Amino acid sequence: MYLKTIIQRNKVYSGNSYVGILDLNFTRRLQLFLLCALLQCASSLHSAVILVPEDVLQDYKMFVGDAPPASVTDFGGSYARRPVVELVLLLQALTEGGYNKQIILRTTPGYAQTMRTLVAGGAHLSGVTQWKQELAKFAPRIGSSFALIRSGEYQLGVFACKGQPPKPNIVLSSLAVVADERSSVEWSALQWVGFKRLEASDNLPTRVRLVCLGRVDAAIAEFPSSATMGITAAGFSLQAIPNIKLVIEASRHYPVSSEAMGSQRVALALNRGLKLIRRSGVVKRALLQSGFHHPQARQWKALKLRSD
Repeated sequence: MYLKTIIQRNKVYSGNSYVGILDLNFTRRLQLFLLCALLQCASSLHSAVILVPEDVLQDYKMFVGDAPPASVTDFGGSYARRPVVELVLLLQALTEGGYNKQIILRTTPGYAQTMRTLVAGGAHLSGVTQWKQELAKFAPRIGSSFALIRSGEYQLGVFACKGQPPKPNIVLSSLAVVADERSSVEWSALQWVGFKRLEASDNLPTRVRLVCLGRVDAAIAEFPSSATMGITAAGFSLQAIPNIKLVIEASRHYPVSSEAMGSQRVALALNRGLKLIRRSGVVKRALLQSGFHHPQARQWKALKLRSD
């Protein structure tokens, strides 16, 4: 039986049956809700909403300080990890691409919530890149920008416990290693290395501790910005094993919502700006100064990896 709900003088009827007295403030609350929704839609036409993980946004604020992101030319320092640099480059690309509307940085708890929000059109962009293969799963509701990190530019180091130097001429197939398994692309690529054992942990202090306690021989991680190429966490320190780096032959892009109002304008400005900052050398300098492409590892032997 078809039931319809009607509102009449603060009473609710379902079909012909009276089911309760409405709160006297119901109508006012409904009006406020609709007004807020309309204002949000209107503001989205004149702003770009960018989703940023909470820890990345916190480090970003420490990295840029009071300076506008467009003025950043030095991408080194203690807060200059890859996701932070990606956010700065995104903002610079939007500026260079001619986007002159308001930009709103909104925190997000993680990858899953970011994708859900973009699919629903609740934001325009993610402030950090994702692998092209992973973004393809969300097409056509989420698209991808031009590549910020091109195929063959994503580098990883192999890190042993500081003070426990590895044996000379080490062979990767002899190592038991630990890595972050949250990215299916990275995890799939690492399977092809042929490590003696590959363990998973999504927590950096845990990975560092496992290495220095001798549970595994090494950890896989991005190169840090420090000149010493060291990673410190949980009271332990890791050091990059020299002359070894892993290179993943896949590209990373900013996720762009196809559902958000005004997303086409944002995407056009972003892609235009990415071309410009790539051509001017800003992207190359940022990857180098941040340590992601560590200058000390430039001549190291690279093992190229593909992901399924």
